[in-house]
Amino acid sequence: MSGYGEVTIPILHGPLYPITPVMHVTGVRPEYSLIAEGTLSGILANYYYPKPGDRPLSDQWIPFDILPREGEYITVRQTKQFRAGGPDESGTTPPELRIQVQALPKTLPPTTLLTPVHICSDYISLGGIIPGAWIHAQLESGANLVSEQARKGAKDRFHLNYNGPLPGGVHIVVWQSVTEKGDSTGDSKKLKYLIEDGKFKEPLAELQFYETPKTCYNEIALANMLDSAYIRVVAPDHGQSFDANNGNVDSYKFAGWLPQAVGAGEPYVAEAYQSFDRCKLKSSVSKSPTIIKTPKLGTPKVSSPLCDDKRTFTVGDLATGQSLWVTRLVNGQPAPDHHYEQRIEPIPGPSVEFQIPENWPLIDPAGAVSFEFVQKGIESCSVASDISEPLRVTIGPPSGSSRERPVLSPGKMYYCSNVLRVDKVTIGASLQILSDNGRMLLPRPIDVTESPMVVHLPGRIYEKTELFALETSCHTGLFSNRIPVVPYEKDRLPDPTFAKAPMAFSRKVDVAGLVPGARAYVVVNSSRRTGSGKLWSQEVDVISERQEIPLNEQLRVGNKVGIVQYLCDATDSSNPSPTGRQVRLLVFPPVQDRDTIFHVQLRVAPFDITAQALQWNINHPQLGPLVAKIESFGWGVDLEYDAQLRHQDVYPGVGFWVVQISVPNPRHLIPGWVQISGKAHIVLYKPGASTPMPGMAQDIQLNARFLRDPTDSSDMDCFDWDVTFTYASDGKIGQWKDSEVPGPVSGLMGKKTC
Repeated sequence: MSGYGEVTIPILHGPLYPITPVMHVTGVRPEYSLIAEGTLSGILANYYYPKPGDRPLSDQWIPFDILPREGEYITVRQTKQFRAGGPDESGTTPPELRIQVQALPKTLPPTTLLTPVHICSDYISLGGIIPGAWIHAQLESGANLVSEQARKGAKDRFHLNYNGPLPGGVHIVVWQSVTEKGDSTGDSKKLKYLIEDGKFKEPLAELQFYETPKTCYNEIALANMLDSAYIRVVAPDHGQSFDANNGNVDSYKFAGWLPQAVGAGEPYVAEAYQSFDRCKLKSSVSKSPTIIKTPKLGTPKVSSPLCDDKRTFTVGDLATGQSLWVTRLVNGQPAPDHHYEQRIEPIPGPSVEFQIPENWPLIDPAGAVSFEFVQKGIESCSVASDISEPLRVTIGPPSGSSRERPVLSPGKMYYCSNVLRVDKVTIGASLQILSDNGRMLLPRPIDVTESPMVVHLPGRIYEKTELFALETSCHTGLFSNRIPVVPYEKDRLPDPTFAKAPMAFSRKVDVAGLVPGARAYVVVNSSRRTGSGKLWSQEVDVISERQEIPLNEQLRVGNKVGIVQYLCDATDSSNPSPTGRQVRLLVFPPVQDRDTIFHVQLRVAPFDITAQALQWNINHPQLGPLVAKIESFGWGVDLEYDAQLRHQDVYPGVGFWVVQISVPNPRHLIPGWVQISGKAHIVLYKPGASTPMPGMAQDIQLNARFLRDPTDSSDMDCFDWDVTFTYASDGKIGQWKDSEVPGPVSGLMGKKTC
């Protein structure tokens, strides 16, 4: 240690209440003491963080020795005493990042279920928690599952005390309560959630490594994770694990942060599996590709500008578990004193918030102040990154600059909501949301990274009030409009609709008719889960009346898709049917019209179709014998099959078109409709002629729909087709179903038997 400049300021996170027993602090250094101090109470905690091993994460939950008092501001610092001299100490939390202890709301908000509960769930994951409140969960029968004090922030998970699988098809009742100084302040609204069957089978879905693990990094990106599963990842040199039961499984993958970075070595692979201990179910073990040696770490980036009145900024593109070096420059050179460099080690995630020390002035008489960054691998696991572009400090409001007032939308917020959108905000500014009684709804201001910006409040609001935003940047502050928080005016929510018809192979649905502030999710074929047990979608907070909902798996032809939305004050999630009919739409593959000349292979993404030259004889009543040839032909498809078009003579001079389908892998076709379309360009020749007859060409459009019998539970080696063709013959256009076709017909027409 070389002194004060190397010790980073720890970061305190909220929210905090007079009943909160534990505080969340990041940037905590091993073998240092962390001191928390209140403006009214004095020293609230003096916690020593022992060294837990190599490369620990610095994310800690630290108990208060004395509970904080309402209204006071909390700051933190860390220090270490050396025998040879004085203490090595960080600075204290800067004023703008202090956390104020909030008053308890008059009416406790209901908690939000973050991940569905199913019969194999070991935990229940909840949001909207008042840290320090008591969390309760019971079966409808009254059997107690959870009675525990919330100690880890506004989101947490709680073990379900029950032997064996939970009873499926019944409801779990969840609420929170507060008892202060022996006097109960009441319970929140009790919400009921259905315990799903899940229909999980052994082995569980096998995990997939979404990305190849890298040395120096400790994130493992996995796909196919089941909600509430226990995830075990075995790294080359040590066993490690993390738990997916936290509501953070997104549409495609989950990045789990291991306690230590993946070690170097060759040929190393990581192994992973998932399990439900309550149901004694487990997946097979999957192996990653060979771990990649990271040759060079990426260059850190800061995307937001920095004004001289702001003492924080966020650095991104980082390697978790490594070290970030921040250097203060004056006129492009390291500051002349010895306090010009700080190191954040280990890096806690892909981005970190850096608090500028108090002895690093942003205005310096010696010249312009800027910062540069470099990240280095711990224990030389890779080459250090390039040095970043300097982040320059802007002094005062930019000349000639003018900012618009931020705008909160929608025009009102409903009880039980916790999300809103802020338009016309300035990137790089700080943003706080306040209520009309002066209460700050965010533990501390957040950085504006985009405009418009979606803001998620830690808790759900359950009382009449008004909200507004305060944006501060470069010595100026702007207030937004005010919006009221009110109960939903009806006893049910409107039925959602589809803004666009769901499409096969899509991983999202475009939904309209949503209520901002509600929560929504997707059901397919009347189920929330896919055949492998994954959720079709996570529950999403509704931001606007029209919104896309991402899916965890592609839609298939014939899927019946529905949307459910609910809002706890208007409708109970235990009975979602009033909040929106499960709209059943047939999902057709995207149709593309493409032409090609015969004798070439036609590539129609994502599969190949081989077309063959076709011709047939026609006895025309006026022109006599003719030869008809297909000059070009194309199909728009999105399923794996080969299609050939040919003409079938029924009797001389009369014919119809036949599409012959062969399916290399019938299991790719699920129950429901399959629709294809195509067109062919037909020319007529006199027998023996080398040039076509002028004016006799015709374009013919063909459409076919095939129905896989949804009642057939076989493995799809056998299937029924119901086929309708649009055809043209002798200049007439009409339709024939396969059952109406006169004469012999070959190809996949009618019923195929095993």
